[in-house]
Amino acid sequence: MFEAQNVFKNLLLINHSARQITTAERIGSALEKEDLHHRAASFLFDGKGIVHYFLNPKNAVAGRHLYQKTTSLNGKHGIVEVLVNDAGKVVHQRFIPGGKIMLKINQEVAKETVKKVSKK
Repeated sequence: MFEAQNVFKNLLLINHSARQITTAERIGSALEKEDLHHRAASFLFDGKGIVHYFLNPKNAVAGRHLYQKTTSLNGKHGIVEVLVNDAGKVVHQRFIPGGKIMLKINQEVAKETVKKVSKK
């Protein structure tokens, strides 16, 4: 029972942190890059839905807290990722078409693996 309570408490903390990202200050490349995939991440990461959290992700220099969630942009499936430093500032954000949830930022995805959102 104790372990289940700790897991639930941690999920609540991650959910709370994910919601705070929507209003967190953007610095560095999270603020400077103006292409669609970097800018759209601010709007795609709304803190709703399932958010995956990783501490100390691979190849991260500027931040320690990686949040990722699956979403779509302009009809393409992928992930949005946000990297946060210990001060709570977003230092990296990006939508990755065809991306998968993993313990790594800026993953490379072959163009032929990017799937389009089916229209129903």
